[in-house]
Amino acid sequence: GLPLPSQNNTTLTYYCNALAAWYASLTLAAVLHLTNALPLHLLTQEAGPLLTVCVLVADATALVAYVSAFVARREHRMSGNHVYDFFMGAWLNPRVGQFDLKFFCETRVAWIWLFCL
Repeated sequence: GLPLPSQNNTTLTYYCNALAAWYASLTLAAVLHLTNALPLHLLTQEAGPLLTVCVLVADATALVAYVSAFVARREHRMSGNHVYDFFMGAWLNPRVGQFDLKFFCETRVAWIWLFCL
C-alpha cells in the first residue's frame, strides 16, 4: 500500500489472494451443498435469523474495533463526539498481526455472502 502519514509513512502489506479465496469459497459452498451438509436454499429460508446474527456480530466487531483503538493508542482524527467517531472510525487500519480486519469484513465476508444469496 501507499505510505500512511498517520503511521510515520509506513506501508502496509496486502496479500493478493482474492482469486484463490474466491475459488476456495465456491468449492466449499459446492461441497457443503452437494453433500447436503448445508444446502444453499437454507440461506434464503433462514435469512431473517442469519441476518440478525450478522448484524449483532458486525455491531460487536465495530465496538471491539472502536475500544481497541483507544487501548492500543491508535485513534486518529478524533472529534470528541463518541457517536460520530464510532461511525467514522477511530482506527484507520485495524489489524491483528498481518490480518486486516476492515478489509476482511468489507470484502471477503460481505461479498461472498451476497453471492451465495
